[in-house]
Amino acid sequence: MKISHLSIIGGVGIAIVGVALIFLIQTASPAKNADVSYWYAVFDKYEGIEQDSAIITIRNQSYYMITVPIKFGEYINESTIQFHNVTFSFTKGSGYTPAGYILESYVIFPDDPVPYRAALGESSLPGAQNHDPTTILSVHTKPQAGLTRYHNQIKLLVSADVNPSDSTNKHFS
Repeated sequence: MKISHLSIIGGVGIAIVGVALIFLIQTASPAKNADVSYWYAVFDKYEGIEQDSAIITIRNQSYYMITVPIKFGEYINESTIQFHNVTFSFTKGSGYTPAGYILESYVIFPDDPVPYRAALGESSLPGAQNHDPTTILSVHTKPQAGLTRYHNQIKLLVSADVNPSDSTNKHFS
């Protein structure tokens, strides 16, 4: 009788240690392309932002820019947009949360098949500071990609130093 109880207790103990090790390994090594550190925000209004399509410059970097048929703050259908070899996928839905609105996109670069999550938000909380325009840029380079929200329009950005074709290289689906 003592042996079977000890076996059960030993088995449970080993299982607990195994689960704890798996948890520690997963939390110690963050997943590739985790949300927070792969994008940074810029709140500057850049020359050409009013145009539907242009080559623009943000902080000494040139980008191809295109306005897409997605409005910030409105319900959107799922869509995928290929722009200068970068794929932007937008999820279906409204994006409203108790704290405001979030527009979410998953960005896939030609050299990395793992999607990078990008999100633009606007807070509805009292006293929150919202910026218009808001641009987020990837830390991924060659190419670097970004999203701009300007007067509820969404603009896609892809760095111009990598793919020197004209700014009409786009595909909407």
